[in-house]
Amino acid sequence: RGISPLFLPMGITDWRYSVAAVTGIFAKEGIVSALTSLFPGGITLRVSQGLAFTAFCYAYTPCLAALFSTARTLGKKYAFFSAAWQLICAFLISYSVFLIAKSLGV
Repeated sequence: RGISPLFLPMGITDWRYSVAAVTGIFAKEGIVSALTSLFPGGITLRVSQGLAFTAFCYAYTPCLAALFSTARTLGKKYAFFSAAWQLICAFLISYSVFLIAKSLGV
């Protein structure tokens, strides 16, 4: 729940989306499983929120296996920098997608 304020600029106020995003660090498929478990009645997002959340999920840090492979190949420092950079870019991209979609009225 601690990172849920980072999702506010995407228009997402429910902490369950941030929990689902964190599970994606272990495997991206985990996001769908977590959303299914956390929202048994189905999710309800506006189109702009859904587009922003999807953009975030596509752009942020890959699974831990990919990070460990990067660390083994290029070093821990580069793997950490890469993960942090991808996370920052994912938030910026998703914020932009939300603002553009919202300005277009979707």
